[in-house]
This record gives sequence, structure tokens and C-alpha cells, in this order.
Amino acid sequence: MKKIPSLFVLSILLLSGCMKDTFDVPANPKDPAITANYTIFDLKQDFKASGQTIWSIQDDKVIEAIVSANDQGGNFYKEIVIQDKDNRSAIGLLINRTNLYNDFPLGRKVFIKLKGMAMANQNNLIVLGGFIDTTSVPGAKSLGECPPTAIDKTILKGTVNNEVKIDEITINQLSESYHYKLVRFKDVEFTCSNITLTYADAVNLRDANRTLEDKNGNDVIVRTSGYANFAATKVAAGKGSLTGVFTVYRNDFQLKLRDINDVKLTDTNRTKPCTGSGGGGGGGSTFTPKTIAEIRAFYTGSPLQITGFSIEGVVISDKANGNINSRNIAIQDASGRGIIVRFGSNHNFNLGDKVLVKITNDSLSTFNGVMQLGGSAGILSTDATLVSSGNTITPATVSIASINGNIDLYESTLVKIVNATFGGGTTYNGTNGNTTLTDGASIAHYTTSAATFKGDALPSGPKTVTAIVGRFNSTKQISIRNTSDVQ
Repeated sequence: MKKIPSLFVLSILLLSGCMKDTFDVPANPKDPAITANYTIFDLKQDFKASGQTIWSIQDDKVIEAIVSANDQGGNFYKEIVIQDKDNRSAIGLLINRTNLYNDFPLGRKVFIKLKGMAMANQNNLIVLGGFIDTTSVPGAKSLGECPPTAIDKTILKGTVNNEVKIDEITINQLSESYHYKLVRFKDVEFTCSNITLTYADAVNLRDANRTLEDKNGNDVIVRTSGYANFAATKVAAGKGSLTGVFTVYRNDFQLKLRDINDVKLTDTNRTKPCTGSGGGGGGGSTFTPKTIAEIRAFYTGSPLQITGFSIEGVVISDKANGNINSRNIAIQDASGRGIIVRFGSNHNFNLGDKVLVKITNDSLSTFNGVMQLGGSAGILSTDATLVSSGNTITPATVSIASINGNIDLYESTLVKIVNATFGGGTTYNGTNGNTTLTDGASIAHYTTSAATFKGDALPSGPKTVTAIVGRFNSTKQISIRNTSDVQ
């Protein structure tokens, strides 16, 4: 057997030690030999004209675009954002692969062969993907992501370091024409109740909403993934400019940061100064803002009185359909936790209202096992004020087994359970309000005698169910808000 020279072996070891997991973009990549005959703007117009919610593209069309956002900061997942060369329009492109930024750095030109791809309207946002998926959810259609093999075949890479254009506008100018576009606001700041928080929940890996506002009181949600590499960063306390990708979720306007460098809020001379301990979000210096998670942590097993704090959350219960006590609301905040707030009389808060609650020597206790703020006496109606309406909380998609095993975590929060079947009755009211929901594991499903839908027929077959988690002493249970929660 021949011996390999030691110098050769050393050379191989040195070379292998210098190898990287990813490859650098070539210094001077060229555009592919293909000509664009279409734009993102044209594509969106044709999709809307089709009248479809999911649409397969059949024409030989090619678009030329610039990458304006990618997954490098962790706030986009299996998605890049591309804009027309003139930035007339932009769109999200779903690709079933992570670390897309290696192939698609900001400013890279891409040419996309559209024939055979698909588009969808996802909660009022038009998205581009690979195909119409009819297998992931039996009997339903969804937008499938482009397979990784589409890269270099239908998604062609071009030159790099092209200009990424940003529209500098005001919050009140936001409209559909800016969907997925990169926008920048000047002289804006996060609300005082937000600057004590982080951008998202990096511990439990939960997304969070923060509120950005201008000097005129116009505001927009800044939504951050719990997986973003800046999720644990404290929200910027100053005033300045902020850049983000404009998206929507149903009726909510949302900005998504690409990374923390999109935040330039360094001016300490805020439009709305925050007094006291980080500001009171309108509550003044005597009320220290707390998350619902922090308030819940005060409870150690016995009722107690707390005062001098404030919480802000979105109402996830629906008084209009009666499946909750008329003196109670369930609210959830960006910490991902929820709580029941009990008033001294019937309240006027509706599903989707954002509410600021000042805690003035109020009871924190449990009632039939469920934690509530206000106790039997309830909080004063004057201690709760409406911040805004039309807000949404995205439910956590969980299994019933996960709820049963983590009831303290999910109590009074909104969850989504897929492929679940109702049983134990013929109507929602069942036996004394009780039916069951099963997805392999089971949980009680409770409907009050005051619910507007109590006599409606219980749905048959597998359903996707959105509901609020609760309990009745040792019994773990969920409750839908209205029949739209069953799909």
C-alpha cells in the first residue's frame, strides 16, 4: 500500500478547516438569459380579476424583481419578499426551505417563471406560492410552498447589490397598494406601555404585537416572531424612524421588521413622554405597566389585593353572543397569557377591543379554578378604558393533550384545535351546557344557557375549532365565542 505524503494530508486538513456550511454569493453573478414580460403589479391585478381565493397561473409569464426582505433576521419563515424594479408593487414568495438569505440576499435580482405556480388570498394578503395543495388538509385547498428544487429552475437568481427601494410615508397613508412593500415612518415611537417589554416572547417562542404611533395618534402594529433573533431585545424607548414590510392579517395593519437595524428610535425627546416606571400607557405615573403574565405570577394560591399596576390586552371573549358572564371579559396580551377581568356591573367591551385596565386595590383570586382580576366585587368601570377596536389575537394551534397537560399556561387564552370532533349531545348546550371535543384526546366543551347559539345543532365530522380555554374546578374545558369559531 502506498503511503500518502504527510504534507499532502496536512494540506487537506487545512483546506477542510476553512470550509463553510454556506457558500458566498459569487462576486459578479450575471442575470440569466431570460426576458421579463410581466410585473408583480400585473400579477396581482390578474389574480383579483380571477375572482378566486386560490388561483393557478397558466400563462407563460416571467417577472423580474428585487429581494427586499428575507429570513436572515428570523422574522420571516420560508418566505422572501420581492418588489418590482420600480417598486410599484411587492409580494411574498413562499419557498419550502430555511436559510433562504444565502441564495436571496437583500438586493438580489430574481426572475420567476410563473407558469404552474399559484397565488392565494390569505387573510386579505395576496401571496405567491408553488402550487394548489389539496392533500395536506383533506377536502380543502391551500397554497403550497415552492419546493427547494424550484430554485434555479423557476426561481432564477440574477445580479446582487441592486437598490432596494423604500416608500417613506405616514401611518395614515397605509392601504392595499402598500401590501408587502418596504415602508418607512419618521417621527414615530412605541407606546409607553410597550417600552417595558421585548419585541416578542423569546422564552416561549410566541409572536407578539407592539404598537407604533405618530404624533397625531395614528398607530400600527409591529408584529415580531418569537423565533426572530431580536425577539428578546427590549422595545426601543425613543422617537425616530422605523422601516418594515407592510402586511395585513384580516383587518389588522401590521409591520414586520427584517432585523433590529430597521429600528432607528434614538431621540429621547418623545412626542408623548413616558412618566413613572416606563409610563402608564395613559394611566399616569402611579400605574406601572405589567404584562398579564406578570400579574398572574403574583398569585401564589391565596386571594390577594394588588394596586398601582396597569395591564393592556385585547378582548378575546364575545359578549354579543352571550357565551360568557355579562360582567366578565377574557383578555390576552402580547405575553401570550390571558386573564378574566370581572367588573362590578355589566360592561360595554366587545370582541377585539384593546382595553387598558388600571388596578386600584383589586382582588386577584380564583373562581371555580379560573384566575380572575376583580374578585366578587369586580373592578370599577372607570378603571377600564378603550384603547382601540378591531384588534385580533392569533390563536395558538395546539392539541387537546397539550391543553390538558399545560392548563395553567393556556387558561383564558385563545387556541385553535384542528381535526377535532364534537360529541356528547345533539346541540351545543348538550347536557347542562356540556359536550365534548376530541382530537385523539378529549376535553369538555361548555356553552352557557345565555349563549345565542345554545340550541344550534352540534356540528358533525372533523372541524377546526377556535376557543377560549377555561376550567371548572378540576374539569378542564374550552368554550367557543360564536359559531364562526367552528370551521
